[in-house]
Amino acid sequence: MRQTLFYLPSSIGGFSLFGFGILFWSVLLITGIAIVWRVRKHGMDEEAWGYIPMGILIEALLVYVVPNVSTPEGFPIRGYGVFLLTAIVAGVGLLAYRGKKLWNIPPDTIISLALWCVICGLIGARLFYVVEYWPEIREPELLPTLIGIVSISEGGLVVYGSIIGGILGALTFLLRNRLPILATLDLLAPALLLGIAIGRLGCFMNGCCFGGVCDLPWAVVFPPGSPAHSHQLLHDQTYFGGLKFKEEPLSKPEKVWEEPIAIDPNNYAKSLEIYAKDKRSRLRIEAVQPGSEAEKIGLKQGMTVLALGRKVGDQNQLFLVKERRDLFAYIHEAIHSRDQDFLLATDSPQPFHLYTVALQPIQVLPVHPTQIYSALLTLFGCGLLLYLARYCKKDGQVFLLFLIYYPIARFILEMIRTDEDSFLGTGLTVSQNVSLVALVGAFCLGIYISRSSAKRGYEGRFPSRQV
Repeated sequence: MRQTLFYLPSSIGGFSLFGFGILFWSVLLITGIAIVWRVRKHGMDEEAWGYIPMGILIEALLVYVVPNVSTPEGFPIRGYGVFLLTAIVAGVGLLAYRGKKLWNIPPDTIISLALWCVICGLIGARLFYVVEYWPEIREPELLPTLIGIVSISEGGLVVYGSIIGGILGALTFLLRNRLPILATLDLLAPALLLGIAIGRLGCFMNGCCFGGVCDLPWAVVFPPGSPAHSHQLLHDQTYFGGLKFKEEPLSKPEKVWEEPIAIDPNNYAKSLEIYAKDKRSRLRIEAVQPGSEAEKIGLKQGMTVLALGRKVGDQNQLFLVKERRDLFAYIHEAIHSRDQDFLLATDSPQPFHLYTVALQPIQVLPVHPTQIYSALLTLFGCGLLLYLARYCKKDGQVFLLFLIYYPIARFILEMIRTDEDSFLGTGLTVSQNVSLVALVGAFCLGIYISRSSAKRGYEGRFPSRQV
């Protein structure tokens, strides 16, 4: 796992790179050249008009989103984003190669189709993720929420969303240009699997899409603060500072505290005493690790946690704890700050007591590298489809194989992934439910293909093809 590969400088030679900087004017120039080139060849057609909203979208990201994502070190280049870009380039390359080799499809047609697929695929992947994880993305203010919605460089894309969005984008392009649908989907299917395979390596770099705890020789241990570690803490599979926690909401909350609230050492005692009476929820210590430092200093099961914090100089900086969400936000901050210990205020002895708890060592359990499993499965699927394509005599048969292979592989893989919960009480994850729907779609498509005559939609469409 390596989320950040390096940082791009915010300025070059004293000129700003982002905002209304070098990249803004470069994109404007490239978009203008692309439009002029298209107009000279085909006139001001729909494709030429299509470059305009795409350019506006990129410019808006450079002006309003990228500066907010940048850090003091510069703009972070994430491992996930690099592999995502590589996946797009590889998938489009395979699509262009097969389109030219099989049917002599012009490169500009392939590029236009790829743009529709990529843009709609990214939108679909992000929308799927935003809908599924909306409570985690939503912020009290509008701008941070919008930034969270469009920030994909660190992950947050759902493969099924990208497949659905990409196919819808392809259908839109094909219908507008009156190109054969099934024949084009046959070309797209192996490219989709190749893109997914490379994209999963980005998931491994990011630490998302992880598997369940295991002790196999090839199991991987992600670093503290990773999504896998957070999941293990949330589901009480491991300890934090020798402790496990449990949230017990109060039935009649009397006061809602805003967070984080730093408490001065001169008045934090009174604040905690009031907070202990007016809490809207109780965070209790559920278990204490035997033999840990936490056990030695007197922390016991059942104690109520009032606040967490750290020493800043000669002061105790505490943050009130309302729920587990506050706890895990603090855990990430403590890990990334490389604290050696943390402060924990409890309701025992009455009215409160402040403990110094050793944070190190942090325990993270090994898990299945499901990202690697997925990459290997989809890469194998890509090769399988390319091999079987030479024996397919009807349009849609290659895409049918995709609709059978990928949902089955994904359904099985979800059995050892633990990052998604049951969807709507079905006992299956969202992806498993979508896999079942895709298999039903494959069944219907199979019936349609079996009843159709053998034909190839691109046959004779671009007659200059060399036989």
